[in-house]
Amino acid sequence: MKGNKSGIALIFILVLMAVATAVFLLIIFSDQPTNPDSIVTVTASLKPSTVKEQESATLKLKFENNDLDHHQISCVFETSFRVSFYAGNQLISDKTYSLTIDAGDPAEERELTVKGYLEEGVSTADYIINLSLYVDGNSVSQESQKITLTVIKS
Repeated sequence: MKGNKSGIALIFILVLMAVATAVFLLIIFSDQPTNPDSIVTVTASLKPSTVKEQESATLKLKFENNDLDHHQISCVFETSFRVSFYAGNQLISDKTYSLTIDAGDPAEERELTVKGYLEEGVSTADYIINLSLYVDGNSVSQESQKITLTVIKS
Protein backbone atom coordinates (compact mmCIF):
# COMPACT_ATOMS: atom_id res chain seq x y z
CA MET A 1 0.00 0.00 0.00
CA LYS A 2 2.82 2.35 0.87
CA GLY A 3 4.33 2.06 -2.63
CA ASN A 4 0.92 2.77 -4.18
CA LYS A 5 0.52 6.00 -2.17
CA SER A 6 3.97 7.26 -3.13
CA GLY A 7 3.22 6.48 -6.80
CA ILE A 8 -0.01 8.50 -6.64
CA ALA A 9 1.81 11.34 -4.89
CA LEU A 10 4.51 11.31 -7.57
CA ILE A 11 1.88 11.43 -10.35
CA PHE A 12 0.09 14.26 -8.53
CA ILE A 13 3.36 16.22 -8.23
CA LEU A 14 4.17 15.63 -11.93
CA VAL A 15 0.68 16.79 -13.02
CA LEU A 16 0.96 19.84 -10.78
CA MET A 17 4.37 20.70 -12.28
CA ALA A 18 3.00 20.27 -15.81
CA VAL A 19 0.08 22.59 -15.07
CA ALA A 20 2.38 25.18 -13.48
CA THR A 21 4.71 25.02 -16.51
CA ALA A 22 1.78 25.42 -18.91
CA VAL A 23 0.47 28.44 -17.00
CA PHE A 24 3.96 29.98 -16.91
CA LEU A 25 4.42 29.49 -20.68
CA LEU A 26 0.97 30.90 -21.34
CA ILE A 27 1.81 34.03 -19.37
CA ILE A 28 5.19 34.44 -21.09
CA PHE A 29 3.95 33.96 -24.65
CA SER A 30 0.52 35.57 -24.43
CA ASP A 31 -0.10 38.98 -25.95
CA GLN A 32 1.18 41.62 -23.62
CA PRO A 33 -0.94 44.77 -23.28
CA THR A 34 0.05 47.12 -26.07
CA ASN A 35 1.45 50.48 -25.13
CA PRO A 36 -1.09 53.06 -26.43
CA ASP A 37 1.81 55.36 -27.33
CA SER A 38 2.87 52.94 -30.07
CA ILE A 39 -0.48 51.66 -31.39
CA VAL A 40 -1.25 54.62 -33.66
CA THR A 41 0.94 57.58 -34.54
CA VAL A 42 -0.08 60.78 -36.26
CA THR A 43 1.89 63.27 -38.30
CA ALA A 44 0.35 66.70 -38.86
CA SER A 45 1.31 69.35 -41.38
CA LEU A 46 -0.25 72.73 -42.13
CA LYS A 47 0.00 74.32 -45.58
CA PRO A 48 0.28 77.15 -45.97
CA SER A 49 1.20 78.07 -42.42
CA THR A 50 0.55 81.78 -43.12
CA VAL A 51 -2.81 82.89 -44.50
CA LYS A 52 -4.77 86.09 -44.97
CA GLU A 53 -7.77 86.48 -42.70
CA GLN A 54 -10.31 85.42 -45.34
CA GLU A 55 -8.23 82.45 -46.58
CA SER A 56 -7.82 78.95 -45.24
CA ALA A 57 -5.01 76.46 -44.72
CA THR A 58 -5.07 72.69 -45.09
CA LEU A 59 -4.24 70.58 -42.07
CA LYS A 60 -3.08 67.17 -43.27
CA LEU A 61 -3.26 64.35 -40.72
CA LYS A 62 -1.50 61.08 -41.49
CA PHE A 63 -2.24 58.18 -39.14
CA GLU A 64 -0.06 55.06 -38.96
CA ASN A 65 -1.87 51.99 -37.61
CA ASN A 66 1.13 50.16 -36.14
CA ASP A 67 -0.68 47.09 -34.84
CA LEU A 68 -3.16 46.84 -37.76
CA ASP A 69 -6.08 46.56 -35.35
CA HIS A 70 -9.43 48.42 -35.29
CA HIS A 71 -9.16 51.76 -33.42
CA GLN A 72 -11.30 54.74 -32.49
CA ILE A 73 -9.19 57.89 -32.91
CA SER A 74 -9.80 61.39 -31.59
CA CYS A 75 -7.65 64.41 -32.35
CA VAL A 76 -8.17 67.29 -29.95
CA PHE A 77 -7.07 70.73 -31.10
CA GLU A 78 -6.31 73.13 -28.27
CA THR A 79 -5.99 76.65 -29.60
CA SER A 80 -7.52 80.11 -29.62
CA PHE A 81 -11.26 80.51 -30.11
CA ARG A 82 -10.23 82.56 -33.17
CA VAL A 83 -9.19 79.37 -35.00
CA SER A 84 -11.83 77.16 -36.64
CA PHE A 85 -11.56 73.65 -38.06
CA TYR A 86 -13.72 72.16 -40.81
CA ALA A 87 -14.14 68.63 -42.12
CA GLY A 88 -15.41 69.36 -45.59
CA ASN A 89 -17.96 72.14 -45.04
CA GLN A 90 -18.83 70.91 -41.53
CA LEU A 91 -17.52 73.02 -38.64
CA ILE A 92 -15.81 70.93 -35.95
CA SER A 93 -17.45 72.85 -33.14
CA ASP A 94 -15.78 71.18 -30.14
CA LYS A 95 -12.33 71.12 -31.82
CA THR A 96 -12.30 67.33 -31.59
CA TYR A 97 -12.01 65.37 -34.83
CA SER A 98 -12.85 61.67 -34.60
CA LEU A 99 -12.39 58.80 -37.00
CA THR A 100 -12.16 55.03 -37.12
CA ILE A 101 -9.21 53.08 -38.46
CA ASP A 102 -10.18 49.62 -39.62
CA ALA A 103 -8.26 46.46 -38.78
CA GLY A 104 -5.65 45.68 -41.40
CA ASP A 105 -5.50 49.29 -42.62
CA PRO A 106 -1.87 50.41 -42.15
CA ALA A 107 -2.41 54.11 -42.81
CA GLU A 108 -5.14 56.70 -43.05
CA GLU A 109 -4.91 60.30 -44.27
CA ARG A 110 -7.38 63.08 -43.63
CA GLU A 111 -7.42 66.74 -44.58
CA LEU A 112 -9.13 69.44 -42.56
CA THR A 113 -9.59 73.10 -43.39
CA VAL A 114 -8.30 75.63 -40.85
CA LYS A 115 -9.30 79.29 -40.70
CA GLY A 116 -8.04 81.98 -38.36
CA TYR A 117 -9.57 85.33 -37.48
CA LEU A 118 -7.90 88.46 -36.17
CA GLU A 119 -8.96 90.55 -33.23
CA GLU A 120 -10.14 94.00 -34.28
CA GLY A 121 -7.22 96.39 -34.71
CA VAL A 122 -4.64 93.59 -35.00
CA SER A 123 -2.78 93.16 -38.30
CA THR A 124 -1.10 89.80 -37.64
CA ALA A 125 -1.33 86.98 -35.11
CA ASP A 126 0.33 83.63 -34.49
CA TYR A 127 -2.00 80.93 -33.19
CA ILE A 128 -0.44 77.81 -31.71
CA ILE A 129 -2.47 74.68 -32.32
CA ASN A 130 -1.70 71.90 -29.87
CA LEU A 131 -2.80 68.53 -31.27
CA SER A 132 -3.40 65.71 -28.79
CA LEU A 133 -4.14 62.17 -29.93
CA TYR A 134 -6.46 59.71 -28.20
CA VAL A 135 -6.56 56.06 -29.26
CA ASP A 136 -9.48 53.97 -28.01
CA GLY A 137 -10.08 56.57 -25.29
CA ASN A 138 -6.47 56.61 -24.05
CA SER A 139 -4.31 59.71 -24.35
CA VAL A 140 -1.16 59.22 -26.40
CA SER A 141 1.07 61.78 -24.75
CA GLN A 142 4.03 61.22 -27.07
CA GLU A 143 1.97 62.35 -30.02
CA SER A 144 1.17 65.83 -28.78
CA GLN A 145 2.23 68.19 -31.57
CA LYS A 146 2.33 71.96 -31.86
CA ILE A 147 1.63 73.71 -35.13
CA THR A 148 1.57 77.47 -35.70
CA LEU A 149 -0.96 79.24 -37.91
CA THR A 150 -0.07 82.83 -38.77
CA VAL A 151 -2.96 85.05 -39.85
CA ILE A 152 -2.36 88.41 -41.51
CA LYS A 153 -4.75 91.23 -42.37
CA SER A 154 -6.26 91.00 -45.86
